[in-house]
Amino acid sequence: MRSMTGFGKARVSENNIEVDIDIKSINGRFLDLRIYLPRELNYYEHIVRKQCFEHLSRGTVDVRITVTDHREPNIKLNPTKLIKYHEIVQQAHEVLGISGEIDMSFLLNEPGIIEIDGRPEDDKELNESLDNALSTALDSLIETQKQEAISIRDILEKSCRFIQTQLTLVESEFNHIRKNYLAP
Repeated sequence: MRSMTGFGKARVSENNIEVDIDIKSINGRFLDLRIYLPRELNYYEHIVRKQCFEHLSRGTVDVRITVTDHREPNIKLNPTKLIKYHEIVQQAHEVLGISGEIDMSFLLNEPGIIEIDGRPEDDKELNESLDNALSTALDSLIETQKQEAISIRDILEKSCRFIQTQLTLVESEFNHIRKNYLAP
């Protein structure tokens, strides 16, 4: 037996990658998933949904994923775009009649000049860390849901015992009243 209310957390630090996943679940009639992750990990959302649907049946569930990658970045320069941006800035200088050198940092900050080589969905180490953290966070969530269910069960059992005790007292009083006042 499990409650719908629970919290799971996992931090996996391996291969110079840190993955933090927090999962919070509260009561809800249906399974309503809200997944928050960095834009570059959008591809991973369907995996999170699949895993959550396999382990959870109801509740409003928030999943938050953060990744810190300490590995040396695999980046490269796009020389075609750099040349094109440089040409455009030179044209702008000519049109405005401005002379002077073009700031290299300005050019390097333009979109697409510096590119990440490879796609996150193809990064085996990253995906392994994500999978490990997600599995651990879901296990942690399920464990807190079980503990919550035990706590609720204990409260209900205590309440039932109290009610039974009170019913026994009422019944004994009723028997006394019936003998003394309702006898034919």
